[in-house]
Amino acid sequence: MSLLKNKALGLILVQVTSKIFGILREIIMANFFGSSVIFADYLKLMSYSQIISIFYSEGGLSANLMRKFSIINKRDYSFKEIKKQGLYLSFIIFAAVLIIQFLAQKYIIKSDYDFNLIILLCAITSGIVFFFNIGQIVLVSKAEYKYLYRSTFFRSFTYLVLLYPLIFVFNILGAVLDRLFSVLTQYFNTWLIINKIEKNKERKSKLKLSALDFNIWIFLTNNNIFLLYTLFRVLYSFFPGKEIIYLTYGFILSLAFDGVIIKSLSLYILERSVNSTINLINVLKKITMIGLASLLAIIFLARPIIDIVFNLNKKFSEVDVNNIHYYLIVIFILVFFNGLLNLLFQRVFSEKRNTQFFYSKRYVISILTSIIITSFISFVFTFDFFSNLLYPLSIMVFGIVLVNIYFMNKLIKLIR
Repeated sequence: MSLLKNKALGLILVQVTSKIFGILREIIMANFFGSSVIFADYLKLMSYSQIISIFYSEGGLSANLMRKFSIINKRDYSFKEIKKQGLYLSFIIFAAVLIIQFLAQKYIIKSDYDFNLIILLCAITSGIVFFFNIGQIVLVSKAEYKYLYRSTFFRSFTYLVLLYPLIFVFNILGAVLDRLFSVLTQYFNTWLIINKIEKNKERKSKLKLSALDFNIWIFLTNNNIFLLYTLFRVLYSFFPGKEIIYLTYGFILSLAFDGVIIKSLSLYILERSVNSTINLINVLKKITMIGLASLLAIIFLARPIIDIVFNLNKKFSEVDVNNIHYYLIVIFILVFFNGLLNLLFQRVFSEKRNTQFFYSKRYVISILTSIIITSFISFVFTFDFFSNLLYPLSIMVFGIVLVNIYFMNKLIKLIR
């Protein structure tokens, strides 16, 4: 088996394993907290830390920094200066998350529960995650896939096994402690590996990061589904009630289903295909068929599975389970079309990097404009806008899908 196929299978295995661990973790959370008010308030609060995390998630950082890190390796530069800058930026992220969550708790959420300690721990975790993600990109740039796979697996496994004991003892605080502990172990592990690799190597000079290495439009485009997830959660945080729980599980299940089945099959198909226009179109057709089959399976089979797996302790009512199923259907359509568009973005940007900034900016502005217009339409024409947020969400998703289809056609023409 070729090195390329081994790499593809390794990526598939890591992705599937990570998603499975993630689903098991959410099953534990669902059966412990159900649709409780405290859990809904916790999700509303966490949505504000996600605003900052858009700009330090691994996907966006990788798109901005991978090229520079690869140059560092080729020219034998040192990563020491970047490590120092990473620590400085981590502190800025810590402060930003701390401030935005305190303001959200005081002026927007107004929960009966005191989240001050959770906010502090969440801010610390966010700073560490940024620095950890920098380390992960360094490992990828060095082609150290063995360490990367091991690190990702161990983080996901730790994240899962510590969860139940911690939430059993500390309640909702345990969920934050679980994330902090798992990230801390991988933070030290990742940078110890990097220091070990660089030890005893003579480095010519140090290279610094600059503002030019970070492009906000590329960040947002490479995290487009995470951007939408965050925007919707922030919007839902302004409304009382527990619909944010349905939204969250709809996204989590959609992303897990997309990652385990569609993304894995897509990666395998892409690795096996020859880089030509005809094959790319055929690949898109195959992935579309897989997506349609997956959507039918979700519509007809997902509801009883959600009830059995996520409602073992009967913490959800029948209405709750039905709502999670409805949200899953709507959000899966959004996630699937975003996935197709991302495949095209990756193909075009890898061949025509000068178009990356232009299309990234246009895409993000189009998405935000679509959300504003469809929000206004749904507010005017939906009589129960505030009592059932699924209707306006469906209209917004429809508008976003239309934008995605428009850009897919544009990118296909560019490839041709």
